[in-house]
Amino acid sequence: MECFYHEGRPAVGSCRSCLKGICRGCLVDLGKGLACVGRCEQAVRDLLATLELSVRYRGVSGGMLNAAGNLWLGLAVIALLVGVFVTAWGLTLPVFREVSLLGVAFLTLGLLTLRVARKVRSSEGSPEPTRATTRS
Repeated sequence: MECFYHEGRPAVGSCRSCLKGICRGCLVDLGKGLACVGRCEQAVRDLLATLELSVRYRGVSGGMLNAAGNLWLGLAVIALLVGVFVTAWGLTLPVFREVSLLGVAFLTLGLLTLRVARKVRSSEGSPEPTRATTRS
């Protein structure tokens, strides 16, 4: 690959912002990425800062996902308990047995919510995507 700005010069890397090939004279090394000197430096600094924040707060987002799973599970348990109670109570009524249909609706809602809870809880344990690395 050749330098985008200097024809005939070999590129030693590519800019992390515009992805153009750049030679040693056109680059600035920002530690975790190269940038076109004077052109893309601020964009690459911003990108690296954003990546650093993402890595720093990765644990927080995992905790939030765990809390969401627990919330869905709690809602499912409550809906199932209400469903069982209302169904049993409705069946004991001599005149208004139709009330038990409301309990069946709560049972259905509880089962659907339990399914959502299982999906959320199973996604929190899924492995992070790995990046393939090749060494020469």
